[in-house]
Amino acid sequence: MACVKTMGRSQGRAHSLMSLVEECKLLKEVEALLGQILIHKDIKGKIELKIGREVSDDYVWDLFKRHNWKKKVPHGSHPKSDESTRQE
Repeated sequence: MACVKTMGRSQGRAHSLMSLVEECKLLKEVEALLGQILIHKDIKGKIELKIGREVSDDYVWDLFKRHNWKKKVPHGSHPKSDESTRQE
């Protein structure tokens, strides 16, 4: 996957907290934790440590979208389901 995604004629990132390259490096560090379940709040904490200020949840989701990351959640189960009859 390419690290920097171009956005056309105008980059539109004059007021960004991190450059696209910095974002990409941060996400590559997070990707090194493969095999673990990554929670958006953990990644948000890592971002806040890097830039030294609090960021919104929307910033994190926008960052995921800019770098083509997807939200993947395991299927839930019904609260009244019987765990013993459940198939793996």
